Amino acid sequence: MMKKILRNSLSIILAMTALGLTACGETGVAPLPPYDDNTYTGYTLAKDGKTDYSIVVGTDADKYEQFAADELQNLFKEATGATLPIKTEDQVSYSEDAKVISIGDN
Repeated sequence: MMKKILRNSLSIILAMTALGLTACGETGVAPLPPYDDNTYTGYTLAKDGKTDYSIVVGTDADKYEQFAADELQNLFKEATGATLPIKTEDQVSYSEDAKVISIGDN
C-alpha cells in the first residue's frame, strides 16, 4: 500500500513539474529599441560599430577604477561593436562638447 501511495505521489509531482516547465516558454519581455535610436536620451553613443566617445580615468586611477574602465570597454564592444578608447585625464581636453564617459575622480 505504501509503495502505491509513493508511486502515485511521484507520478503527480513529475506531471506537475513537466506542466510547469512547459508553461515557462513565454518571457513577456518587450524587444529592445535599436542601438542607434536616441529617442530616450538624445545621445547616440555608437552607430555602425563606431563611437566618438572615450572612457576617461584619473592619472592616479586605482585598480578598481581601471577594472571598471576595462569592463565598460569590453561590455560596450560586445553590445555595440564599437571600442571605447581608455584615456587618462591628462590626455583629454575638456570642453562643453567633449564626448567622454568619466570613471572615478577626475
